[in-house]
Order: sequence, then C-alpha cells, then structure tokens
Amino acid sequence: MCVCYVFMPGLVSSEKASLSYLLSAPGGGNVAVVAVGGAPEALDARPGALTLQVLHRKGFIKLALKHGAQLVPVFSFGENELFDQMTNPAGSPLRWLQDHLQRLMGVALPMFTGRGVFQYSFGLLPYREPIHTVVGRPIPVVQTPSHLSLSLSSG
Repeated sequence: MCVCYVFMPGLVSSEKASLSYLLSAPGGGNVAVVAVGGAPEALDARPGALTLQVLHRKGFIKLALKHGAQLVPVFSFGENELFDQMTNPAGSPLRWLQDHLQRLMGVALPMFTGRGVFQYSFGLLPYREPIHTVVGRPIPVVQTPSHLSLSLSSG
C-alpha cells in the first residue's frame, strides 16, 4: 500500500519500459528525470570524493533517440558532503553485502550517518552544506527512425 503513495505524484520505475511509456505519451508534456549513476554511484558517495558512473550508461541516450526527446544536462555539486558513509571499498565484506543486496532488491543500501535534530554528532538528517546545481541548455535530439525500427524488431 505504501508503494501506491510513492507513485501517486507520477513517479515511475526507472526501467526502460516505464521511461519509454512516459516519453511516448500523446501530446508530450512528460519529463523523465534519470540519475545516470544510479545505485553503484550511491555506494561510492562520500565527503571530499566524487566518483561518476557514466562510461557504460547509454540507455537514456538510446531512449532519447527512439522518442526524439531532448536531453538536459544537470549536475549538482556538494551532494556528497551531506552524509558520511561507512568505508566500503570494492572487495570488502560490507561492499560485497551491499552489491549482493543491490542485485537482489534492485536498490543500493549505503550505510550512512548525518546529523541529529538537536545535535550535530549523529543522526539521519543531512549536514547543513550548500548544494550548487547547474542546469545546461537542452540538447535537441532528432527521433531516429533506424533506431526505432531496430528497437521494435528486437522485441
């Protein structure tokens, strides 16, 4: 029942079929916001460091080509400063467990701490740090018929 409340304002799964449904609505007017780095990037987030997971993330570009949807680059500086995360280098038992649970449940489970309501030493609220968001100009994408026919033929 809780999941229904999450999806009421228009949130959908980040699966290809869900995003394709949003972008193919007659008359347009829908926006799909995708955190390209996804779960693996969340597990590497920590203060003072920034690890982007974009090299092998091209599915959103393929969807933009299929539907002729514009791409708007957005990046926020300072997000990693909001919480501390337990040390979880690749190969550690904690990271192995996090990766295993991510594959099983589809959600990353970073072990993080922040500040409390009345004290600053421990809690689940974010630290009071600025976040600077930069929004680029929309990148027009022309719908590519060859990509469309290729997608439809593959199922």
